[in-house]
Amino acid sequence: MDNDKNLCLDSDVLIQSKNCTVYSFGTGDDITFDFWMTKYGCDVHMFDPSVASSEILKEIKKYKNLYFHQLGLSNKRKTYAFHWKYLDEDRKETVEGLLDTYANIRKEINHENVPVQYLKVRINKCTYNVTFQYL
Repeated sequence: MDNDKNLCLDSDVLIQSKNCTVYSFGTGDDITFDFWMTKYGCDVHMFDPSVASSEILKEIKKYKNLYFHQLGLSNKRKTYAFHWKYLDEDRKETVEGLLDTYANIRKEINHENVPVQYLKVRINKCTYNVTFQYL
């Protein structure tokens, strides 16, 4: 599932069904983890500035507790150009997306006082720059 994510399920951090919030940064085209977390009753907020696939967005709309935000995580607010190369179609595409800090993103979605039980971060080339924001 989603490149095999490991979760700590010790009793003190066990998922409390219908009372948990998950942030998933860098969803890409594999949102298996996010769907599974909704099965536990969690509100799942997915963040990815580069996802524009209508198929994924249609799938997300089927779940009442799954939310998609076309935002990415960074150490500062900026617009970033994502360059995609489709080998099977021999074409290239550039998608611009907005990146922002963890604190600003929480503020933007009105979650400043909402506890986050699970945080998944899979962001290429930026992980080191943002890690200390949410620790």
